[in-house]
Parts: sequence; C-alpha cells; structure tokens
Amino acid sequence: MKQGKEGKFIVTPTSTSNDSAFLSPLRLAARWLGLAALAFAGLASLVGSGGGGGGDDPVTPPPTGPVTLSGVADFESVPSDTGSNGRLLYASTTNRPIRGATVQVLAASNNAVLASGTTSATGTYSLTIPSAQSVYVRVRAEMLKTSGAGGTWNFTVRDNTAGDAVYVLDTAAFTPAAAATTRNVHAPSGWGGSSYTGTRVAGPFSVLDVTYDAVQKILSASANQAFPALQLMWSVNNRPASGNLATGLIGTSFYTQGGSGHRIYILGAADTDTDEYDRPVVAHEFGHYMQSAFSRDDSIGGSHSGGDKLDMRVAFSEGWGNAWSGMALATQYYTDSGGAGQQSGFRVDLAAAPAVGDRGWYSERTVQYLMYSWNANGAIGFTPIFTVLAAMPTTLPADGALSAIHSFAFRLKQAVPGQAAAIDTQLAGVSITAASPVGAGESNSGGIPEALPVYRTHTAAFGAAQNYCLTDAAGQGDFEPNKLGAHIFIRFTLATAGTRSISVAQTTGGVTSDPDFRLYRSDGTEADFETDAATNENTGPIALGAGTHVIALEDYTLTRGTNAATNNGTRCFNVTIQ
Repeated sequence: MKQGKEGKFIVTPTSTSNDSAFLSPLRLAARWLGLAALAFAGLASLVGSGGGGGGDDPVTPPPTGPVTLSGVADFESVPSDTGSNGRLLYASTTNRPIRGATVQVLAASNNAVLASGTTSATGTYSLTIPSAQSVYVRVRAEMLKTSGAGGTWNFTVRDNTAGDAVYVLDTAAFTPAAAATTRNVHAPSGWGGSSYTGTRVAGPFSVLDVTYDAVQKILSASANQAFPALQLMWSVNNRPASGNLATGLIGTSFYTQGGSGHRIYILGAADTDTDEYDRPVVAHEFGHYMQSAFSRDDSIGGSHSGGDKLDMRVAFSEGWGNAWSGMALATQYYTDSGGAGQQSGFRVDLAAAPAVGDRGWYSERTVQYLMYSWNANGAIGFTPIFTVLAAMPTTLPADGALSAIHSFAFRLKQAVPGQAAAIDTQLAGVSITAASPVGAGESNSGGIPEALPVYRTHTAAFGAAQNYCLTDAAGQGDFEPNKLGAHIFIRFTLATAGTRSISVAQTTGGVTSDPDFRLYRSDGTEADFETDAATNENTGPIALGAGTHVIALEDYTLTRGTNAATNNGTRCFNVTIQ
C-alpha cells in the first residue's frame, strides 16, 4: 500500500498547497493493526499519493482573527471506451470536481469540526474558522441537504467491508499562514500504469459523482423533490461471488431495500469486475432506487441479458434502468468494463432500435430503446417521463396494471396527448400494442402462446374453477422464474370487501408441481403464498377489499426447483376463488 506523505507542512502566505488523501500516524497505526474501520469514529479513511507544500522559506507567524480556507476538491476519473467494448481508458484519465459533497475543517488536536459546508458544482469550497490553528480539511463521500427549497437528500458512499463506514478524504494537518489560505484536495485513482499500485482514493467520489448527476436530472423535472436516504456500498473487496455482503461477496452490483433502507452495492474487485468508473452501471442501479422510491417496481429480479424474453415486470425495470443511465449521464451508450486491467467489457447503444427478434413488451432492450427515445424527443422529454413514473400509484391502480411497458406507455400518451399517435407508431415498430394499461389487444406472444393475453380475467363464479397454463419455454433450467410465460397474471374484481379464499390445484403437466403465487391486493399490499404442498396452494380465508386484485401464478418445480432442468414443459392449474 502506498502511504501518504508524513511530516510538517510549512505553507507561506503566498503558496497554494494541493493535498491528496492523507493518513495521520494514528490512522496508519490503526491500519497496520487491521483496525482501520475503528479509526476516527468509524469513518473509512483513504490513503493517497501524498502531496503538500514545504521548502526552505521562513515560517510565517499565523494570522490573528478569523481565517478563511478555500480551494478545489477533485478526483481522478477514468472514462469508458464507448467506441468498442466499454473497457476503461486509464490513459485518458481526467480530474473531475467533487460536486455537492460535505467538506469540513477539523482541528488536528482533537478532530473537532470547526466549520462545515458543501462543495460547489465546480468543486470549490470556502470555510471560515475562528482563528489560526493546526487543522486539516476533510471531504466526505456524502451529499447531504436536509431542508430548504431545491429538494432534500442524504446520499453516502460507504465501505460495506469496514463496518459500513463513510469514506472520507483528508489533507495533511497544517496551520494557515494567512487570513485567506488556499488548500486544494485531490483524490488519486491509485493506477500505477498497468495495475493499481496505490490506494483507490477516487473510487467513492466517482460513485458519488454519478449520484450528483442523477439528482440534477430529477430536479430538472421536480425542483423540490425529497429523496429518501440512500447508501451506496462500494469496496475494493466487493467481488462477483455470492455470500456475506460484509466481506464483499455481493455477487453483482445491485439495488436493494430492506431493514437497512435503500442501498446500492457496487463491485470493486480489480482485474475481475469493478464498477466505480462504470458510470452507467451505477446510474442503472440508481434508476432502480428511483423507481422504488418515487413510483412502483413490481420486478422479481433475477438474471437477465439482451435477447432474453423476460417477465414483463423485469423487462420494464431493467429497460428503465438502462435508459435512465443514458438520461442522467447524457450519453447514448451503456458500458460495463471487467477482466484483467478492466480491459474487457461491453457497450450497448441505447439509441439503437432492438433487433427484430428482440422486440416486444418482454424485452428490456425494447423498453430501454423506447424510454431513451422518448427522453431524446424534444416534444416529450424527461419531465413527462418522470411525471408519469412518479404518478404510478403505490397502490394497485383500479385497472389492476402492474409496472410494465403497457401501463407506462398508455399513461405517457395521456400526459402528452399531442404525441400519442407518434408514440403508438413507435410502439408498433417494436411490436407492442398499448391500447390499454393492461395490454388489451396485445398480439405479440414472443413465440410463447401461454404469454397471452397479458392479463387473464377470472370470470368464473365464486366457488367454480377456471383453468390457466404457464410454461418455462423462454428459460429452461434452474432458477428461471423471471422469463416470459413462467408467471401468468390473473385479474379479478370484487364489488364489495369481504373474506375470500383462493386455491390453486394442478390439472396437467405430468410431473408433480408446486404452485405458488403472489397476490397483489387492491389496497397496494402484497402477500406471497409459497408452501411446499405438492400440486396445490391456497390462502385460506383472507380479507380482501373492493376493487381489482391480481394473482401472479408460477410453479416452483418448473423454474426454481433442483430438478427444474429436467421438468421442462407446460403446467396447467385450476384457480378457484370463493
């Protein structure tokens, strides 16, 4: 590990010092002892390439009275190769300002915060302390605004492998030699020419920079938007293997919401898969946070790639995330690097229409193309896109439409009626019919008959069975429940509230099944019914309100069970509501 330069900083009144991240001897000792996560109240500290002034000039007595410290905070940013495979171009590294981050001046003697503020859109800061004393400047990997006009937010970049500590960038300690002293703060990448040879100080600030762009894009449509707190978990230990998140076994970069609130985990394993400079990847995950925080996201997740025929909820969520990355970062290319030296990867042109065989309401590339195109269309643009997304109710809408391209496109046409005909023409060009929020009239089955209609309507009388079939034809093998036809969607409407029970029983399919289903209630709540009972599943008596409810039905043994690879085919079930 390359250590920060230690020693006395002597700054004359006319000099300008540029500091990289710096660790005091106390923090160095803590790192040697493996206790870095405990240093300085649990904040993750970063080591850089040193820096500072100095020389043989005589020491100038410190000024009396208040002292103003100002400067520029920046980080080394590595661009992606948008012309080929998305690899990282270290030879084209530039310095980008650290924007909107918390900056502090702390007393070197006791680490007390003497002044605090926020870096500007150009990375500048200016803070005044009561008097000259030994201090250091700290930039936190944090964007924090808790009140006032112009929106509120709380975004932090944390090390999930060091007790979830917030990353900070510290200068060396110095005593201001003038009433107005400049102290710039720089975060190096740690790249040594052919590999990482120093601490990757810039990583957290690159992640934070994507968040800054995302916030600005949303504020352009909703100037006073309140953002739920979001933690972005990045570490050089985060690698593509599943296991304990606290040790870096995160599997892939992903968004999640749970007991710890909204979180995005980001890969950082050098020579394997790093994402801190893959700006579209970070923005994509922010898009999932955005959809979850401001709208509804019914996606069940799972593996996906271009050309897959996906569950409509997954296709919309992933296509939206890809398109959003282009909107937020003002780029038509989605890139993702990986491999030795981060010299492998891929590039996707968001503005390119999907291939003929990859067009439909079940295709994430179709969704990303549509969303990106609507944003780029001057007659539509981002504001109605955000307005429609934010207006999608957290409760199940009266029409019973889950989050999918049919629902979104139908509502977008209502938001920009002058573009409705053009939107329909574009939809037809990618084999989608959005005549209603629930895909009425949709004729594109993706070659899987069981996929249509998009929603079935349960018309059987109470106590009578109605038969439905599903299939794994779009994704055979273990753990493929997120492909087209593996779930079917059954709508039923209750005129009045009451106690009902729902039962599912296998009728055909040859192999013993294990039906499961998610019930989307009209009041917005959801419930999963997933017992291990063979051939059947039931709710027992449950209270249901008036309105439209949706059953998303699947068969565990067909797509999730250990023998799923040999259980290929179609399964049919009787559904009874009584």
